[in-house]
Amino acid sequence: MEVSNILVDFNTDHFDPIYYSTTGYPEFWESVYRNSIEHFSEVWGKVGPLYFFLIQINDWEVDLSNQSKLCAGSGFIRKSNSELKKEYCRIVNRSEKHSVNWEDGNHGMSWSLNPDAMTITMTMSPYRDPIQFVIGPIHEYMHAYQTVYGYSEKAVASNQMGQSLWRGPSWWMEGSATFVSALYCYQNPVLFENI
Repeated sequence: MEVSNILVDFNTDHFDPIYYSTTGYPEFWESVYRNSIEHFSEVWGKVGPLYFFLIQINDWEVDLSNQSKLCAGSGFIRKSNSELKKEYCRIVNRSEKHSVNWEDGNHGMSWSLNPDAMTITMTMSPYRDPIQFVIGPIHEYMHAYQTVYGYSEKAVASNQMGQSLWRGPSWWMEGSATFVSALYCYQNPVLFENI
């Protein structure tokens, strides 16, 4: 497949992800999340431009008992949730009224073509499902790989990447991301040492 300038903007091994989090987000979980991404992207390569948003929502019950090691300097840009929504909308060139619902407790990847950007948002609580802070970011990073490498020039040019004609069935997209992230974590148990 010939790679056009449209795909080249997404397809880069030199883009370092940019990480955002809610002011007051637990640094330990920021570090677990970022370490998972960095470990995986060192082996599989980096894609971008890619922005991560870790959002703390109101229904979390904080539990510090399993945070044996705090990692200093997680490298996240910290802002209030309202400021993060504005930043998210600026990055993807969207009005705030079309912002992502950050109260749903999910983890997801999306893209923008004007400007070129991929975003991954995480609103899940680390205290309910800590394994999601290792396997989850790798799963979503796989969706970024699927976006960069899995679409034809025509699909990208017409911004139709979300249609099954181009991406294949949902079970394939989700299944392959789940399989690769689970296998990678199984092969790299060091990722779970601190949780």
